[in-house]
Amino acid sequence: MENSQQHAQAETPTSNFFTGSIPRNYDTYMGPVLLNPYAIDLAGRIKQHGKIEVLELAAGTGIVTRYLLQALPNADIAATDISEDMMNIAKETIASPKLYWANLDMAAIPFANDSFDLIVCQFGLMFVPDKQKALSEMHRVLKPGGQLLFNTWGNIAENPMWQISFGLFKQVFGEMPVPMQQSPFALTDLEEIKQLLTEANFTTTKAEEVRKTTQVETAKSAAQRFLLTAPTLAQKPEFYPDLLSQLEKRLAENLGDNPLVAPMMALVFEATKAGN
Repeated sequence: MENSQQHAQAETPTSNFFTGSIPRNYDTYMGPVLLNPYAIDLAGRIKQHGKIEVLELAAGTGIVTRYLLQALPNADIAATDISEDMMNIAKETIASPKLYWANLDMAAIPFANDSFDLIVCQFGLMFVPDKQKALSEMHRVLKPGGQLLFNTWGNIAENPMWQISFGLFKQVFGEMPVPMQQSPFALTDLEEIKQLLTEANFTTTKAEEVRKTTQVETAKSAAQRFLLTAPTLAQKPEFYPDLLSQLEKRLAENLGDNPLVAPMMALVFEATKAGN
């Protein structure tokens, strides 16, 4: 890419949670069921088109990246993530002369001020320890008048597949699959996030709860999808058969079977950096 080749690649540690078999399982099993609907939603909110510079943060296995390439065929896109293991999965199937990959921490973005017209981040901000610093970094590298699009998961009670799965893990192991402060539900308050955006000098143009419904062929398949992406279970595979049976039963009782149908809720934000 024209501008991105001038930027140095960050040297940052990869996420401890997205290693080993987790990245491929995440892309194969969680992507189609939980992530694709919101990736489509984010891509549909893009207001700038043409030959623009785009930064995708927390690109993971490229679930949103694919939609960005479709929506912005003339844009230069820097797709980035803190986990090199996750990005390696994306690189297997996504290639474009307009696409540049980089391993970086969004709280220390190694790009120059005013570099990008658009920043997109799907379900990534909640994993960052210093969320205010991450948003300030996004503001710094965004051009005046540039657009920021991102989402986080809403309250876990409105995402019952997650809630049921996490509840079982807590019962069996005495803990969540990952610490709650580093989980998908570490940032679920819409007003708190709006305040973080204000403190980072963004103008928030839209902040809303977006509800979707997902469908999985069976409760057993849904249970498998969650268990195969759980870091705790990756370290304790001997628990898998019993957990699969228990989780299948709980999901079927609460969300049905053949198919399982579940509501989801995410918080979606559109913000801008004030122009000159």
